[in-house]
Amino acid sequence: MQLPAEPADPRSALPLGALRVEGNVRAESLLVVRSSGLELGFPASPQAIRSAVKSLYGLGLFARIEVIDATPPGATERTLVIRVEENPRIAEIADSGSDKLSDEDLRSHLDIRAGDLLSERKLFDAQRALETAYLEEGYAGARVEARVEPRADGEVRAIFEIEEGSKVKIENVSFEGNTAFSDDELRGKVSLKPNSLFRRKRCTAARMREDVAKIEDFYHNHGYKDARVVDYEAVFSQDYSKTDLKYTVEEGPFYSFGEVTWSGNQAVSTEALNQAASIRAGTAFSEEKLNQATSEAYNLYTEKGYLLELQIIPETQVVSDTVNVAFRIHEGNPSTVNEVRIVGNTRTRERVIRRELTLIPGNVLRRSVLLRSHRDVFALGYFEDVGVDYSPTGKGSDIDVVFRVKEKSSGTATAGAGFSSETGLTGFLEFGHNNLFGTGKAVNLHLERGSARETYDISFTEPWAFNSPTSLGFHVYNTVRDLDIYEERQRGFSLNVGRPWFFSKPDYTRIFMSYELEEIRFRDFRSLDEASEAVLRASDGTASRYTVSLSRNSTDNPFYPTAGSRTILRNEFSGGVLGGELDYYKPTLDHRNYFVPFWKPTIMLRHRVGYVGTYGGGRIPGGETFRLGGTRTDYLRGYDDWYVVPEENVRIGSRGTEIRFPGGRVMYTFTAEYQFPIVNPVHGLFFFDAGNTWNSTRDFSLNDLKKGVGAGVRLEIPLLGNVGFDYAYGIDRGKWEPHLIIGPAF
Repeated sequence: MQLPAEPADPRSALPLGALRVEGNVRAESLLVVRSSGLELGFPASPQAIRSAVKSLYGLGLFARIEVIDATPPGATERTLVIRVEENPRIAEIADSGSDKLSDEDLRSHLDIRAGDLLSERKLFDAQRALETAYLEEGYAGARVEARVEPRADGEVRAIFEIEEGSKVKIENVSFEGNTAFSDDELRGKVSLKPNSLFRRKRCTAARMREDVAKIEDFYHNHGYKDARVVDYEAVFSQDYSKTDLKYTVEEGPFYSFGEVTWSGNQAVSTEALNQAASIRAGTAFSEEKLNQATSEAYNLYTEKGYLLELQIIPETQVVSDTVNVAFRIHEGNPSTVNEVRIVGNTRTRERVIRRELTLIPGNVLRRSVLLRSHRDVFALGYFEDVGVDYSPTGKGSDIDVVFRVKEKSSGTATAGAGFSSETGLTGFLEFGHNNLFGTGKAVNLHLERGSARETYDISFTEPWAFNSPTSLGFHVYNTVRDLDIYEERQRGFSLNVGRPWFFSKPDYTRIFMSYELEEIRFRDFRSLDEASEAVLRASDGTASRYTVSLSRNSTDNPFYPTAGSRTILRNEFSGGVLGGELDYYKPTLDHRNYFVPFWKPTIMLRHRVGYVGTYGGGRIPGGETFRLGGTRTDYLRGYDDWYVVPEENVRIGSRGTEIRFPGGRVMYTFTAEYQFPIVNPVHGLFFFDAGNTWNSTRDFSLNDLKKGVGAGVRLEIPLLGNVGFDYAYGIDRGKWEPHLIIGPAF
C-alpha cells in the first residue's frame, strides 16, 4: 500500500520577496545570503531550503542554523528568516593531567589553534587526535575528555582533561595456526616483542600491521607463497597496562622452485642470466629471490646500456607443489648518452667536476661507468650530496644525464689563543681550503707563536697539473718546541707529485712520490740522563728523504664510508745515495675496511704495521721510531700522546720524571669501530684499540698489546672542519683519557 503524499505548502510556490539574517555577530549578512543560494523573485522550495542549510553549515561558521517562514497571511510574496548561532572563537587551549607528553607535543597533534572558530566536530576530532597520540606512544588506556568553558567576551577556552594511565607492557606474543615454524622463530621476525630490561618498544596498531607484513614476508620467502595472517589482536588487561599480542596464521601448502626460463633476450645470454639469478630448481620458493633475480637481470642489461625501453616481467605458474618461473624480456634499444649536465655547483667550477667523469656523450650508458662517475665526483669531498637524474631526449632511446650536487663548506679559518701543558700559552692563525676559488687547489697555512712553541707551516697542492690527473705540491715548515727537558727545532721543505696508478689493476689506486729535505736540531738539554741525551744527539742532523707510496681508496663516501676500503702502502728512504746525515728506511702499511653488518650501521676494521731500519747497521733517529698513544700520529686511544714505547726504553730523568723515548722500531695497531649517525651532521662511534711497539721483529707478539676502549663523536663544523672527541679507557693503565681531534686524520 502506498502512503498519500504530504500536502504541499502553498507558500512554497510564492516568489521570495524578502530574506533576512538574524543572530549573526561576526559573519556578514550578505555572505550568509549569497552562500545560501536562495534568490529573490524565485520560489524557495523545501529542497532549495535544505540545500541552503547544508551550504551554510559547510562554511564552518555556525553551530545552529534555522530557516523560519515569516510570510504574513494573504501575502503575494514570501518572507524567510535565516536564524544562526555562530561558532565561538577559541581564546585559549588548555590541558590538565599531561605528564608523559609535553604541551608542545600535544599542540602539534591538534588542528585547532587560538583564534580559530570552534565547532563540535572540531572539538571531537581534537579529542580523538590526542587519544591517538597517546596510543602511538604506548598508552593504550589514555582517556581524554574535552569541554568548552565560555568567557564573558563571547569567546571560549577549549580544555582537554587527560588521564594518561600506564604505558602498555607487552607480556606475550603468541601465534596460532603455525606448524612449519615455531613461535620462537616467528617471534624473532616481529619488532614487537615481550618487554625486558633492554627492550621496550611502543605497542601501536601501526606497528602490529608492520609485523603482520613481516610475518607474511617471512613465509613467502620460505616456500609458503599463499601464507597470510588472517587475524591479529592486542588483548589488554583491565587497566590497559599489559597486553598479549596474538597472530593467527594460515600457512597454506609448501612450494619449491621448478623450471626457470628466459625469453626475448638477445643482448644477454641465457647462461649469464641463469648464473646471475639466485633461483635453483628444487629449493624453497622465495619472493625475495624472485625479486633479486629480476634485479640482477636488470643490472646485466643496464651494464649494456638497456634502460628506457627495457622490461623484465617474471611470470609464475603453479604445477602441483612446484612454481615454474618464466621471465619475459622486452629489450628495446640501448641508450646512448646525449648530454651530461651538472647543476647545483655554486662555488666549484664545472670543469673541476667534469674532469672526474668517465661518462662521455655519445657512448653507451653503462651502469658501471655511471656509478664510477658518481663515486668519483663524491670522492672530491666538496659536496654534501651528489644525485643522478635521467632525462629522455625524446629522440629514440638517447638520455641526458644530470648530476645534481649540493655544495658544502670546503674551507677552515680559525684564529685565537690556547694553552696546554706541552706548548704553554700560544696564539695561532690557521687557514685551510681544499677547493680554493672553486678550482680544486688545496692550500693550508698555520702560524703559531707562544712561550714554548713557534710554528710556520704552509702547503699547496694542484690536483690536476698540465691538464692531466697529476698532482703537484709543496710543503714548507719551521717549528721550534721547548719540551721542558730539551728544545727541538725542525725546518724543511718537500716537493710532491702523484698520479693514477699506471695499470688498470688495482683500481682506485694512485702513486705518490716526494722529496723532502729537513734539518732537525736538539738543543738546551736539561735534567736528562746521559743515555737519553745520547739518543737525542743521534737524531740530530740533516735528513734527505725520498718517499714513494701507493694509495687505494674504494670507499663509497669520503667522510662517513659504509662500504669499500682504504689502503696506504708507504716507504720512506733517508740518506744513502740521497746524502744527508740520517740514514734509515721506514715502510708502513695502513689498511681500513668498511662494511655494514646485518644489524647495521657500519663497522670499520683498521690495521697499521710499520718498521724502521738502517743501511748496514747505522744509527736510527729517535724521532723516527714509533711511539703510540693519543690521536696525533701513531694513535692508541686511552693513553697519553707518545705514551706507549718498549718498556726497556722507559727511563727516569734526573728530576725524577718518566722519559718515554725513543720509541720502537716495530709497530702494530688494530682498531675496530662501530660507527652510526646520530643527527646530521653528528656521527657517533664505539671503538676498541690495541697496539704496541717493539725494538726488534723478534720481540713482536700479538699477546703483548696495549688495549683501550671508549666512545666518541664526529662532526663537521663550518670554518673549523672535521672535529671529533673521544673518551677512552686505557685497559692496561686503568685510566680514562679524553682526546680532542681536529682535522681529517681520524
